[in-house]
Amino acid sequence: MLRFAAAQANIIGVNPSLPSSDVAAASAQDALPARIDTNFQWIRRAACARLPEVEFHAWLRWAQVTPRARTAVGPLTARFAASADDVLASPIVLVGSVSEIVERLQERRLLLIRMSEINTPA
Repeated sequence: MLRFAAAQANIIGVNPSLPSSDVAAASAQDALPARIDTNFQWIRRAACARLPEVEFHAWLRWAQVTPRARTAVGPLTARFAASADDVLASPIVLVGSVSEIVERLQERRLLLIRMSEINTPA
């Protein structure tokens, strides 16, 4: 699907799969940086010359302003089966102090080329 989107779409969302509850825990791995990087590699290869025209959409599942980001994502480490560092680096997680969140958003914008939309939980 990402290859098709890279060839045809103007805006591409790179998000974890949302399977049935039977395999939801396994799909959490789709939100980790290594999997997201793999998805972007597919998009870059498939988009070729179109890449400068493509914009990216990010779905933000967890957001919290806190001075204790590592503690706050503690419960997510089990869900993701990953370290706190990997969870904090996930594009669907934005947790930390205001300055940490600003820094992460700036890093993500650079990494994602042109992130024009971020949807947050209500």
